[in-house]
Amino acid sequence: MAREQVFGSWDAALALPAETATSEGAQSSASQDRLRESASRRVVPIDNLKAVLVAWVIAGHAFLGYAAMGGWPYDEVAETTLPKTLELLLEMLIGPTALFVIGTFFFLSGLLAPHSLAQHGPGGFVRQRLLRLGLPWLLFTLLIWPLVMWVAYRAAGYPLPIWQALQARQPFLDSGPLWFVQILLYVSLAHALLSWIVRRHD
Repeated sequence: MAREQVFGSWDAALALPAETATSEGAQSSASQDRLRESASRRVVPIDNLKAVLVAWVIAGHAFLGYAAMGGWPYDEVAETTLPKTLELLLEMLIGPTALFVIGTFFFLSGLLAPHSLAQHGPGGFVRQRLLRLGLPWLLFTLLIWPLVMWVAYRAAGYPLPIWQALQARQPFLDSGPLWFVQILLYVSLAHALLSWIVRRHD
C-alpha cells in the first residue's frame, strides 16, 4: 500500500509539469487569439466619423465644379453655374469646414498609427503604408489624373496629346485631389523612420 502511494505520488509529480506546460500553452494561444481579435476589430465610431468626413469632402468638391471658388477640371467647360445667392450660402457653409475636415483625417491617422506600428514593426508599417497609400497615389498620379485633365482639355477645345497632359502639369506629377494621400504617405514614412531610430538607441 505504501509502495503504491509512493509511486502514485511520483507519477503525479511527473505529470504535473506536462499539465502545467499544456495549461501555459493554452493560455498563450488564448492570449494570441485575443491579440489578433483586438487587432482586427474595427473602431465603429471612428469608422462612422471617417464616412461622414468622406461624404462631406465629396459634396464639397462636387460643389466646386459649379461655383466660382476653388478650382476643378469641370470649371474649364462648365455649361451651368449655381445661382449667386445659393452659391454664397454654400460657400459660407462648406468653406469654413476646410479648416478642420482634412486636419481631422490627419489626426485620426496619427491616433491609430502607434498601434499599427507596434503590431507590425517599422518595416511592416512601411510596407503596409506603401501598399495602402503609395500604390493608389502612384496609379492615380500617373494614369487617372492625367486622363481626367486630358478629357477636360479636349472638352474645352484644346486637342492636346495625352502625353502632353502628363508632362505639362504644374507642379510635375501633380496628384490633384489625392494630395492628402501623398502628404500622409510622407508623414507615415517619416514616423516609421523616427520610431526605428528611437528603437535602435533604446
